[in-house]
Amino acid sequence: MKLAPFHPGAAPITLAPGRWWVFTDLHLDPQRPEEVDAFADRLGSAPKDLAGLLILGDLFDAYLGPEQWAQAGYRPLVQALQQIRGQVVLLRGNRDVLLEAKDVAPEGWQVADSALMATSLGRLFFSHGDQFCLADLSYQRLRRLLRRPGLRWGLRRLPWAWRSKMARRLRGYSQEVVPRKPMDAKDLILEAVGGHLQSLAAVGAVLGHLHLHRRSELAGGRWLQLLPAWQIDTEAVEFHALAESGALA
Repeated sequence: MKLAPFHPGAAPITLAPGRWWVFTDLHLDPQRPEEVDAFADRLGSAPKDLAGLLILGDLFDAYLGPEQWAQAGYRPLVQALQQIRGQVVLLRGNRDVLLEAKDVAPEGWQVADSALMATSLGRLFFSHGDQFCLADLSYQRLRRLLRRPGLRWGLRRLPWAWRSKMARRLRGYSQEVVPRKPMDAKDLILEAVGGHLQSLAAVGAVLGHLHLHRRSELAGGRWLQLLPAWQIDTEAVEFHALAESGALA
């Protein structure tokens, strides 16, 4: 099977010690206000000792630019995020590839491609996960294209109506083409996941993207945990981060 080259992206950030809530693939859209409200309510129940909230990509059904945060339909989400006492870390997915750190810097939130967490089990790697779908050659070509800094700069400066139209076309294409692709073409390449974990001295990966709940054992005692897409009744997945030296000593 021919595979696309693996591009890990920017170096992962390190998550602070403490209790973390993790969600993935929310695909929030103001056209579905009940989902925005439900997730905001879920965040409203966050414990006071929460060290941080980590989103593994695709918080939005489509992220078109910083203007989105000011839209009335997202106001419950923004207000709920502002009430989180710990860190808020947003990892880029395929639906929010245009998200930039400066878009949320005034709130003190972070944007990254991936993150590392020291735990009692060892070091864990968190990311959206689509970078490991290397058998889907056309998807990886598009993914690399949309991550070019020059193109991102240009896309973010297009009129809002143009960006909206492009997002609708991309979603329509995805809804038409992706279901016709065989599962092995859309799946993650486990060898690539394991190799990347080894390069980071990590024991496990926690990813989203495929909307599946699945655990896979990898070479060298490493493992991969896929998290399912968020639903209205989805609880947070909790992890407890240690100081880096404490977990890896």
